[in-house]
Amino acid sequence: MVKCKVATIQEMEQKWNYEIQNHPNDNRWIIWKETAINNAKNGNRVCFHALLDGEIIAECTAIVSKEDTGLENKEFVDDTSFYLEAFRVVKKYEGQGYFSKLYRFMEEFLIKRGAKRLILGVEPTETRNMQIYIHYGFTNFLCTKKETYPPRTEGESPEEITVNYYSKEI
Repeated sequence: MVKCKVATIQEMEQKWNYEIQNHPNDNRWIIWKETAINNAKNGNRVCFHALLDGEIIAECTAIVSKEDTGLENKEFVDDTSFYLEAFRVVKKYEGQGYFSKLYRFMEEFLIKRGAKRLILGVEPTETRNMQIYIHYGFTNFLCTKKETYPPRTEGESPEEITVNYYSKEI
């Protein structure tokens, strides 16, 4: 039975360490871990996990404050609009409905917190992800912007990516 919950800082540490281990030689994961955990501690974001037999098998994050230091597009967040990111499922659990259950849990949590609109970004080349997001109701195209990822390795330049942003009224 899958259990969906708001992640503790300790669980976030565990999941981020898993991601860092699975992305060797990519310093971005270390940077993203620090940003995510600091912002969660400050109440700027809420991380959600799906657990199966105690194993974290899926995650997603809601940025709920403009004060979040990882949010490049501050205009996407206010008292009733939250930005969603970090949709991840452990590969062997993909396509089994676990993430859908986690997504519904997160959305219900955010509605109770006052959410009226959810926003997410997707790279134009991520067609499978876009199909999933449309299924969840993210059909209102907002804009296309550039985001900057930190360098993968020391001495490398930051990576600029194109992102399409979509919203969903709830």
